Amino acid sequence: MDLWTILQNVVHTEQKVRILRECLDLYMKVVRPHEKTCDYFLGSRGDGFHFKWSDIDILRSLITDYIYMPVIPFGWCDFELMRTLPRDCDSRGNGPVQPRFKYIAIDNDCQPGFCKLLCVDGPKLADGEYLLQYLHRPSFLNERSRMSFNSNPDKHIHGPCVSTVHGNGLDSCYAYPIHPNFSNVFLKGLFTKFWNTVKLKIINESVTVMHCVPKGPEYGDDEGFQWLISFSVLEQYIVHSLNHVQFCCYGLMKILLYSEIDSCSDTEDTLSSYHLKTVLFHVLEDIQFGFWVPQNIFYCIHFKQVAYITNDHLVYEIQCDV
Repeated sequence: MDLWTILQNVVHTEQKVRILRECLDLYMKVVRPHEKTCDYFLGSRGDGFHFKWSDIDILRSLITDYIYMPVIPFGWCDFELMRTLPRDCDSRGNGPVQPRFKYIAIDNDCQPGFCKLLCVDGPKLADGEYLLQYLHRPSFLNERSRMSFNSNPDKHIHGPCVSTVHGNGLDSCYAYPIHPNFSNVFLKGLFTKFWNTVKLKIINESVTVMHCVPKGPEYGDDEGFQWLISFSVLEQYIVHSLNHVQFCCYGLMKILLYSEIDSCSDTEDTLSSYHLKTVLFHVLEDIQFGFWVPQNIFYCIHFKQVAYITNDHLVYEIQCDV
């Protein structure tokens, strides 16, 4: 049995992957409609894999509270303006365009990829100045845990998620969406090759693909005010745009991560699916689309990807490329 046939048996055929994705989309639309959240099925299952070890990852986007994310350094005169705008106006007072924002993403004094969420409706002091209040990440997580529909006795906070190990495991991550008006500006500034069609679709349809997630940096945020700027929804759009050879290569990398790297005590937790996805996206930017065909499957896997499956080399390559 050749390698391509084996991969098709393990990762599934293109048709079955498409059916799995369509079933998840239908499930989320029918079972989880909600006026306050928009739910996304993320992780391996959301990508279209159906590995027995995969848990369930749900992103719950709090669509009643979009984030204002300045595209230029934010001034305090802008803060004053944001407080006085009526609901359903844009930042110039023209409406109805977008909801009135509850928080402003400020990256001052934050580590790269993180921000603080400044409350627009902070109290005014006696001297006329406003008390600057930032959303406290641990308090937000504790509140969401109390409000969670998950009634399993092992419910707990795990990273940015309210989690349970019931069944295969369920991770629910509540996050604030960054309004497409601002994420589109960011996306327009990205130079892309292989996913340029995806980028144009997102921009033209004003899709929400960026979120502020309650996950802080590993070090340097003892007070708990920094939030991760997440692109997980954007990443899923990109994964869904891969051809089936590219998708199977990604699947094989995830299998190696689970069966070889994480099963060894010396290498466990040194890599994650996010690392592998990042590597794959870098590789796809370098290699022309026509190379990714079943006849080249061995070379597609061997050409660059297997060489990355060591922690030191992976970090080195990503830092150089970025």
